[in-house]
Amino acid sequence: MRIHQVDPKETCKKDHEDLEIGKRQLWAWVNPTATARACLAVLETDFKGHEIFNIVAPDTTQDVDSRELAKKHFPNVEIRGDFKGKQSFFTSEKAEKMLGWSHQEQE
Repeated sequence: MRIHQVDPKETCKKDHEDLEIGKRQLWAWVNPTATARACLAVLETDFKGHEIFNIVAPDTTQDVDSRELAKKHFPNVEIRGDFKGKQSFFTSEKAEKMLGWSHQEQE
C-alpha cells in the first residue's frame, strides 16, 4: 500500500504551508481511521499475487484548485485528466474496486 501523510486534514494542511513539503507530497493526505480501514481491508481481501494500492484522500489539503496548483508549481508538466476543484493528484480507484475501500471525510 502506498499510504500518504497520515494525519487529520488540518494537521496536513499546516505541514503543507512549507512549500517544499507540500509540493513534494503533492498536497496529499489520508485520515488515520481511513488508513486503518485500508489495512484491514487488504488483509481481509482474497486475491492472488500482489497489488499496489494508493491510500489517499480524494482531495488535496489546499484551498486552491488542483489545476491552479499544477500550473503554478509544475508549469512544464502536462495535465492529464479532468481535475475538478481540489481533487487529489493521486487516485485510490483501484483500492475502491478491489478492496471496497474509500476515504470518508467524516472520519
